[in-house]
Amino acid sequence: MEISHRGVCLSNTRQEMIASILDKLLNMESDTAKRVLWLHGPAGSGKSTLATTIANHFVKQHRRGAFVFFDRSRAEASRPKHVIRTIAYQLGLHDPFIQSALVKSVQEAGDIDTLGFNNQFFKLWVDPLCKAQEMHTRPGPIVVVIDALDECGTIEEHKLLLQLLSESIVKLPANYHFFITSRPEADIVDCFSDKLHIKSMSLDIFSDSNKQDVQNYLEYSMSEIQRSRDYLSSEWPGQTAIDALLKRADGLFIWASTANIFISDPNDNPQKQLNIILTSELGEADSSLDSLYETVLQTMKIWKKSSSSVYASWHKVLGLLAPLTDNVIDKILDLKDAQCSHLFFQRLRSLLHWAPGKSVQLLHASIADYLIDRKQCGDKPWFIDTVKHNEDMARSCLHVMQRELHFNVCNLETSYMFNKDVKDLADRIKNHISPQLSYSCQYWTDHLSITLYSPETCDLMVELCSRYLLFWIEVLSLLECPLSPRIKIMSQWSQFCIKHILYGHV
Repeated sequence: MEISHRGVCLSNTRQEMIASILDKLLNMESDTAKRVLWLHGPAGSGKSTLATTIANHFVKQHRRGAFVFFDRSRAEASRPKHVIRTIAYQLGLHDPFIQSALVKSVQEAGDIDTLGFNNQFFKLWVDPLCKAQEMHTRPGPIVVVIDALDECGTIEEHKLLLQLLSESIVKLPANYHFFITSRPEADIVDCFSDKLHIKSMSLDIFSDSNKQDVQNYLEYSMSEIQRSRDYLSSEWPGQTAIDALLKRADGLFIWASTANIFISDPNDNPQKQLNIILTSELGEADSSLDSLYETVLQTMKIWKKSSSSVYASWHKVLGLLAPLTDNVIDKILDLKDAQCSHLFFQRLRSLLHWAPGKSVQLLHASIADYLIDRKQCGDKPWFIDTVKHNEDMARSCLHVMQRELHFNVCNLETSYMFNKDVKDLADRIKNHISPQLSYSCQYWTDHLSITLYSPETCDLMVELCSRYLLFWIEVLSLLECPLSPRIKIMSQWSQFCIKHILYGHV
């Protein structure tokens, strides 16, 4: 999701929490041992909205050094390898002295991509920031905001990043303060607990102030719906309905936000939508959120057995590893007519951020958590079996590659030039490598890594290796995507297949 699409706290909500966060970030300089403020709380408790609000506050103060946020649905962009460089780039834009020191450090280091994670940290953060501090000491804190750290790659992938944040961040000048949000995942808790330079702050969804904030949000949202529909009375929906919604939200802002989007659907009557929610099961926290997602999904008219081919396509649509437009999704999954993805998206505005021709994304990571949770919705038609889904996706990507890969895909005049020396390469890539081919070439191995042995998938991979391998490698080179991790996955999966064929099991 783009920064411009990220919500901020309403003026009458989260005032105590925001004041507390700002006070802690601004007063860290009085305790030089503290460098990081870590806000943790359950899914849907409003951490990202708080992070965006805090980040915007420091922009106005000219003290926001960087703001990065992770999203599980943007798998490639949310991998830890991008964090060091992205924050360094934003810090350089923030301060010309940092920019100057950063340029010099990069020139001295040579090819940054070849450096390990720790070396990048020192070359792109520690050295430039310390040198910039020597050239120009700026009083007061510079704040770096990192939102949804738990969605940054896999546990294995972000292990090094956690180590840097929990151990090496103290090597930066003392006026650089970090505000980090995440769920209290075990690996993050283990790394951040009992560290002298990390201040831990819990987001209590059951506190009186939080419940009041959720109530304020609901009252504001319902009043906006009432004003937009002239047939609703000025009293709508009434305090009883607000109280019932508040009870079901159980302290979760994402519940209140999802319910608001569902009730305000321009294609439906708000009272009818409200009644659907108020007659649903009443649960606590996570179960209440799952119940709301179930209620929203049940309103879709595609879950009959006769529509099995349609909702089979739904399963594929929701499991893409990068945000894509509806047109590109249709081409990857070969969806046509009644199965076109935009028909799903139109019915799921309560759960998706989407507009025609724009990239689609789930509104919150907890939606994906629910859809793949066998315990919560394994008996529901919308349940997504991750192994089966990724098998289907790997095949779809391989079919796209078979259709579109060919020799000299960008029509280059010569192969004796480095990519960086081709002046119009960006235009050639845009004109000759379609979005569906770009996605397929980059992500088919990620999908493959989660699948089990399948003769059909095996045959498609053999076809790729025998006829299209060099063409695929060429596209990866043009897109500046590393080959080795993808080859490693192919090799591991091939060995897995051989064992299955020889022994019937692994």
